[in-house]
Amino acid sequence: MAGAITVEQLRAEHPGWNIRRTGWAKATRTGRRLTTEELAAGLAETLIEDDLETLAAALADQAGREAGR
Repeated sequence: MAGAITVEQLRAEHPGWNIRRTGWAKATRTGRRLTTEELAAGLAETLIEDDLETLAAALADQAGREAGR
């Protein structure tokens, strides 16, 4: 499929996440644990989605939430 998102693209765009495809599309934050306040604000330590396109949208949402802190 032309223009499909790849794991490599997501890794390059979101260096603070460990991104992999093992049946599911998964991303786990690297580095420190999130605080209770960050979790309550909607930040996630791990994202699990059906496909890379949906994962890309979830990662973009997380980036927006972080920018809005």
